[in-house]
Amino acid sequence: MLNQGIIAVDDHPLVLNALQRVFNEHIGSHVLCFERAETALAYVRSEPVKLIVTDLIMPGKDGFWLCTEARKLQPAIKICIFSQVTSLSHISQAMKLKVEGYLLKTTPPIIVANALKTILKGELFYSKEVTDAFFKASVNTEMPALTTRESDVLMPRNL
Repeated sequence: MLNQGIIAVDDHPLVLNALQRVFNEHIGSHVLCFERAETALAYVRSEPVKLIVTDLIMPGKDGFWLCTEARKLQPAIKICIFSQVTSLSHISQAMKLKVEGYLLKTTPPIIVANALKTILKGELFYSKEVTDAFFKASVNTEMPALTTRESDVLMPRNL
């Protein structure tokens, strides 16, 4: 199987092996694997890449750094975060970087495959667990108290 411009980046070889299997069995393409963001970026500098599937937290440079730098080199590149991190700050940062997908490592392989196919078609895919975590954290974020004027506008007393 030839590489079709797809790379995976994770510092855990077991995760990379699992991603290779998903691509081989469910998508029908080969994925090149890298254990460091810096090495992956060196590849992006020299070859066309359609999709990067990356962890966020790794030794050396992190996944956000890779996303930012890869997009500078190849603006049309599609990116999917594949991580265990579900904090509001990480999900928000991914959205600011306009990544096309965000999946948890606990996502079943068939859903990972369908998500990556969706992303390769140009659509977004944020897993249910990620969107749930985002909305739960957003709702639980403390909002500033309303001023008297804001309260009057939102909840008029003279009705």
